[in-house]
Amino acid sequence: MVVLRTPVLSGKVRDDGFDLAIGGDEPTAIHCRFLVNAAGLYAPALARAIEGVPPETIPPAYFCRGVYFTLTGRAPFRRLIYPVPVAGGLGVHITLDLAGQVRFGPDVEWISSVDYTVDPARGEKFYDAVRTYWPDLRSGSLQPGYAGIRPKISGPADPAADFVVQGPEIHGVPGLVNLYGIESPGLTSSLPLADEVARKLARVAPGEGDGES
Repeated sequence: MVVLRTPVLSGKVRDDGFDLAIGGDEPTAIHCRFLVNAAGLYAPALARAIEGVPPETIPPAYFCRGVYFTLTGRAPFRRLIYPVPVAGGLGVHITLDLAGQVRFGPDVEWISSVDYTVDPARGEKFYDAVRTYWPDLRSGSLQPGYAGIRPKISGPADPAADFVVQGPEIHGVPGLVNLYGIESPGLTSSLPLADEVARKLARVAPGEGDGES
């Protein structure tokens, strides 16, 4: 069953699984045996809203916005171009969509809350970044595109954290897998991540104890 526009408001760990309070047009409660928390930006907050999940196992959440600017006209590139990575991101690189449209980004901006606003003034830094590998970029040829937010679990002064796929061997709750800090490469690696989640769920079923079977 796929249910859209239906936020998970809270939950509680039970001996036989989980009780979840579900919002939306018709607030209700559901029970499940297994629970996979893959809420992206909101995964730490969702884990904290589930009574019975040890709070010391939940990482902090940091939001790192990256905006894109699109190019008016054509670029002399047929391949993706990546500069040297920067702290918090891969640097302002060039990507091409299926229609051949060129966009540059994302940059790195640490923010305190979820906000997808694209500030046109950030484009000035984009010209400097892009001209390190395309000196002929014309002034005025970049237009604000869109923004994304990286679900970081390490802050701007911390070493970069890897993906966290946290199962019962860490938090001690049978049937629960939390996915933290799954940034954009997580989409590329979604199938291997799903395999890892399945492995963790297969190790311990509710009612079978906290050790690996």
